[in-house]
Amino acid sequence: MKKQAKQRVVIILVIAGIVLTSGLLIGSLMSIVEKPSYEVLTTEGKVEIRNYQPMLVASVEVEEKSREESIRLGFKLLADYIFGNNSEQQKISMTAPVKQKQINQSLWKVSFVMPSKYTLKSLPLPKNQQVQLQRVETKKFIVIRFSGVSSNKNLSKHEQPLLDYVAAK
Repeated sequence: MKKQAKQRVVIILVIAGIVLTSGLLIGSLMSIVEKPSYEVLTTEGKVEIRNYQPMLVASVEVEEKSREESIRLGFKLLADYIFGNNSEQQKISMTAPVKQKQINQSLWKVSFVMPSKYTLKSLPLPKNQQVQLQRVETKKFIVIRFSGVSSNKNLSKHEQPLLDYVAAK
């Protein structure tokens, strides 16, 4: 049993390292994983208004000093859940995107969208009480499409054009 737990931790760390450090690999991985269903309502350049269909998410709240530390820890906790640390010891397919939201100065919410084949009743329950499952109803988002990794520098570069678009509309 200890050997399996160690292997799971190694797998989680390897995948977290791959996802967090390799822009090229992220693009390749993300092109083959399930993404939430949405309809594009408006497109202007790289900005889109999207209407997302209801989805299930597994989320954790983590208290870290930086965005990078929060997503690293949140990703690790959520990966542990989908790799089988759940009531059924069932593996759950990875999906995209990994979502994060800053709640306050040091509190972040990191979420994985669950595959669409599941319902709240059919998802295995997390063994870690930090992992919370919830349904997110239909929701509109204004997004900006860009390539590369989600580094602070890359996010900052695209944040202002998105905010300018929102302010103009």
